[in-house]
Amino acid sequence: MLYSLVFWLILMPLLDLLAFKTNPLLTQNIVIDLIVLPVCLLGGYLEAKWRWKDLEKKCPADTLPSAE
Repeated sequence: MLYSLVFWLILMPLLDLLAFKTNPLLTQNIVIDLIVLPVCLLGGYLEAKWRWKDLEKKCPADTLPSAE
């Protein structure tokens, strides 16, 4: 999720400036950016959840060495 937040904070305004050649502070750009933020965060959450389940499949809890 951290990468998604960094993408939204840094790359979205840069895309507005460089690719679309518009001001990032226009109302239209702000609304679009606010719509993209939850999509990015949800995508980051789902990717992390998928990776965690994949890790649990590869290393089940009963096969880990004890902490003692």
